[in-house]
Amino acid sequence: MGLVGAGPWAELYHVPMLEEHPDVDLVGGWARRPEAMSRLVGEERTVDRYDDLLDRVDVVVFCVPPDVQAELAPAAAARGRHLFLEKPLGFDVRQAERLAEAARAVTSLVFLRTRFEPAVVELETWCARSEPVAATVTMVSGAGLTGEPFATPWRQERGALDDLGPHALDLLDAVLGPVEEVTATGDPRRWVAVTTRHRSGAVGHASLSITTPLPRGVSRCEVYAAGEVRGFDGYRDSDDAATRRAVLDELVSAVREGRPARIDAQRGLLVQGLLDAAHASLRRT
Repeated sequence: MGLVGAGPWAELYHVPMLEEHPDVDLVGGWARRPEAMSRLVGEERTVDRYDDLLDRVDVVVFCVPPDVQAELAPAAAARGRHLFLEKPLGFDVRQAERLAEAARAVTSLVFLRTRFEPAVVELETWCARSEPVAATVTMVSGAGLTGEPFATPWRQERGALDDLGPHALDLLDAVLGPVEEVTATGDPRRWVAVTTRHRSGAVGHASLSITTPLPRGVSRCEVYAAGEVRGFDGYRDSDDAATRRAVLDELVSAVREGRPARIDAQRGLLVQGLLDAAHASLRRT
């Protein structure tokens, strides 16, 4: 595998995840700042040109802003390289459609990390047999405030809806079934609330912020069914090592078997459509 992008998320998560998996060889990396990539993977594995990286790898791992990913990933797919993609696929449906269409020729996986948490997989199984009527997702932190490691320009400009919205909308769709309507209110750069209406009649609600300073962030999902409430707390219930392993286990096995990954670019396109619907709703309010 080869890494594209050398930002804080690549340093904190992608490189350790790739280095520790027994079936993955991180053979190189490319970034617009070669010195940053050299710090992450070493000078000997840092390449000068994106095309040079494509020459070396089977899978390209993207950790770049969404619009950059939407530009670069189709070229990798055209070369037959499989895709490990970040969310959202792009900044709008048109970018996402182009990427998702290119990804049909290869195996792709979208890094909607929460869905690979063992506790969330168990929650999905419970939901499939419990006919839930509602779910809430709360993702609140100060991660987008100036000076924070993840306060990258696109996150500060576009706010929580583009950063956390894909996780929340994907999760609501997974636990409550297909979404038929999305409405949103608020300010993505401060606090945004998203409501979903599902084909089953269930209702979902997400509260999202990356500019609310807290001693500790909140990342929580609760699902309501007759007589029971179940949920997931990202700080209490997360198994980070198992999740990292599960993500790459899924991608490696999908590539080897020539099948779609469980959460692929087509799923990413669906989530992008829900995200665009939320943005459209905000523009009407």
